[in-house]
Amino acid sequence: MKIRLAKENTMFNFGIFFTGVVVLMALFAGILSPHDYAKQDLKLALKPPCWAKGGSWTYPLGTDHLGRDLLSRILHGARVSLLVGVGSVLIGSTIGTFLGLISGFYGGWIDSLIMRIADIQLSFPAIFLAIALMAFIPPSIWSIILVLGVVTWIQFGRVSRGSTLSVKEKDFVEAARSVGTSNAKIILRHIFPNILSPLIVIATVSMSWMILAEAGLSFLGLGVQPPTPAWGSMLSEGRTYFGIAWWYATFPGLAIFITVLGLNMLGDGLRKL
Repeated sequence: MKIRLAKENTMFNFGIFFTGVVVLMALFAGILSPHDYAKQDLKLALKPPCWAKGGSWTYPLGTDHLGRDLLSRILHGARVSLLVGVGSVLIGSTIGTFLGLISGFYGGWIDSLIMRIADIQLSFPAIFLAIALMAFIPPSIWSIILVLGVVTWIQFGRVSRGSTLSVKEKDFVEAARSVGTSNAKIILRHIFPNILSPLIVIATVSMSWMILAEAGLSFLGLGVQPPTPAWGSMLSEGRTYFGIAWWYATFPGLAIFITVLGLNMLGDGLRKL
């Protein structure tokens, strides 16, 4: 039944396709890249794409202001974006799910404390909070993953708490209590598996936000540092030359667009399965 629904779900299929393309780009960047992404040659600076006047198939998408191959940098930039997306979602979902399970299961002052902490954090926009934290931490890909994971646990926490409040009243949980099963085993074996579905959907959609946030931080110079290629920093560099080299900012922007679109479509499709 699930397989048939997946085949009929156009949004899900398009999401799988776009996301799959980006994942393959990241996995095989070393093979697909025609050049070393860090190799500079000022004689080749701002060379246009192969189909434009003055372009060459040696550099299919053109070069940047330092003569580096744009296609190679976009392919390797996919690795950075996916690493940030997956890593930060893993951190955020782990923190949020754990706190949500504890909050929903035990209730009382524990629930109140965790929810008040969430309310306080929600009073600050996530991206501004991330910028503020990055201002005090040496910028690196691992710093971004940690910061984005910490500032986005709340949605996982609230969903897992709400689901836990519902599941813990089910008959199979009461039966487990009646035979003396410990609270830890009830949470891990009976409640957690039954609240996974909505968390997986949230994780998929959140990954697209994480990639956008990483691009925004890199755009501001607070993210991945040169010479490591990141789509956000490529956009930031490219805007300076947009009037004479439109491809410099356009192709990294398209890469971000396709990745975010694919993940959002995948998440929307998963909701309907």
